[in-house]
Amino acid sequence: MLNTRDVVKAWRRYAVEGIVLTIVLTLIVIALSMRFPEWNLIAPLIVTDIFSLTVCIVETLVLHCVAQRDTENLHTFFTAATGIRMLLALFTLTGCFIAVGRAAMLTYCAVFMSFYFVFLVHHSVYFTRVLNSLAKCDKEK
Repeated sequence: MLNTRDVVKAWRRYAVEGIVLTIVLTLIVIALSMRFPEWNLIAPLIVTDIFSLTVCIVETLVLHCVAQRDTENLHTFFTAATGIRMLLALFTLTGCFIAVGRAAMLTYCAVFMSFYFVFLVHHSVYFTRVLNSLAKCDKEK
């Protein structure tokens, strides 16, 4: 079982990594937008940044609450967070489709899905690391 200090360190690291990933990906998209202005990447970038930061912050707060109460529930949190993120992504892209129409959806999907897959990998790697350290702590006791 992780102690309170480890839990606080884990959720802070998750938040910082998520925000840094958002900033790095945003800078990449801005560079692409400057190089290829005809792609119109700024509006999809704004939607994607709002989605990414909101999901990252909410997941961090929920992770903090779940991990402080009982670290045995982290497996359930991982599964639920992945499913909820997917549903939110579908709702977000549906809203974009309704707002901008079919013609502009290619850039929205390209930007959004690139962020989504990077965050999916980050989420999976992070929780694999946390769950492995949790298993290691349980073996030691």
